[in-house]
This record gives sequence, C-alpha cells and structure tokens, in this order.
Amino acid sequence: MRNIKCIIVFVVAVFITGCTHVKDAPTIEAFEEKMKEHHYELIDRTNEVDYATKLYRINSEEFVFTFIKGKRKVDIEGLFIDECKNVVDEVGETDDRKQEIDSGTNWSYLKLSNSTYVYYVSWINDTYIYIKAPKNSGESIIKVAKELGY
Repeated sequence: MRNIKCIIVFVVAVFITGCTHVKDAPTIEAFEEKMKEHHYELIDRTNEVDYATKLYRINSEEFVFTFIKGKRKVDIEGLFIDECKNVVDEVGETDDRKQEIDSGTNWSYLKLSNSTYVYYVSWINDTYIYIKAPKNSGESIIKVAKELGY
C-alpha cells in the first residue's frame, strides 16, 4: 500500500510541477516502421475504444505490448496512472521487486519487475505504451520501446 501511495504522489507531483526534459512522441508511422523492422505483427484494435486515434497490440504469445495514440493528452495521462496502480498491485510487495521511475515535462515511465515478469508503462504527450513480458526475455522488447523514445 505504501508503494502505491508513493507512486501516486510521484506521478501527481510530476503533472503539477513538471520537469525541464521534453521528449517528442513517436508518430504512428514511426511506431509501425519500428515494429516492422523487428518483425512484429501489429493488430489494430482502434475500434475497441473511443479515446484513441490508433491502438495497436503486438501479436505475440510471449509478451503483451500495447501502443495507443490518444485523442486527448489527459486521457493518456489518466490511463498511465491507472495502469501504474494496476502493475503495482499485480507485482505486490515482494523481496525480489525492482522499481525504476523517471519523468519529464511531457513524459513519464514506470519499470517494475519481480522474479517472473517485467512491466514497462510509459507515456509521451498523447501516446502510451504498456509492456508485460517474462523477465528472462522482457528487456529485448523494452529496448525496442526505448528506441522509440519511451
């Protein structure tokens, strides 16, 4: 419970005060190109939600990767906060838990792992990504996200 409160306070503080580091959000086309470069099959799920200009999921049995280009930045920020809470709840309080958080004026990310999974949740402007992958292979897909600026 204490960690959830810390994450919420951190995220709210970032939104209120901001930082000086600004990132450019990847375009939909840049995302599509990067996924094609790494031979990932994209599934378009845009019609499943009303808050997205584009929603892609990578077709993989090994990991979950979601990319959203939102219609409004505020929706993406809210989605990020909600997903951070969900990830913290799912990982729970364990001795092997590792956490990494960083943010700037228009972006934030949370990387959380335990002995089984690694989670990566990030937003830049009106874009958002969510990754859940087995710990032994998760760093490779997170590297792809970082190549996009997340």
